Amino acid sequence: MQDLFWIDDAKFKYLKEAAEAKQAHLSTSAPSVSLSSAVKTSKSYDEALQLVSNGLMDIVSAVLMVPREEMDQSRPIVVYGLDSLVAIEIRNWITRELEASLQVLELLTSNSITALAGTILKKSRLVDFKEGKEGEN
Repeated sequence: MQDLFWIDDAKFKYLKEAAEAKQAHLSTSAPSVSLSSAVKTSKSYDEALQLVSNGLMDIVSAVLMVPREEMDQSRPIVVYGLDSLVAIEIRNWITRELEASLQVLELLTSNSITALAGTILKKSRLVDFKEGKEGEN
């Protein structure tokens, strides 16, 4: 990180600290399974729903720079500052990671992060769950 010209500029102190904290967390955390793999191997709809909800909260937290601990799955995603441009970025992540095709409007009008996760699961090609019921993987 020392090769960055702005690294010692006081204006970027918080950015530098955040990058160092992220790097420390990555180096100390155990190897993790990708979200798509975890969803594919989930045993129930509720387990898959929780995985997708947590994944959504992680990506929204990262993209919108909202601390994860300040987020609530029962609140709409737009309360965290989601606009149409960021919604496109999150939609692309959903398409890539969860193999679900959503409209940007579905992100912007979802009643809660959990409801959005349910919509994603219904449209995902990773699993074959019917809403609220267990199904075949």
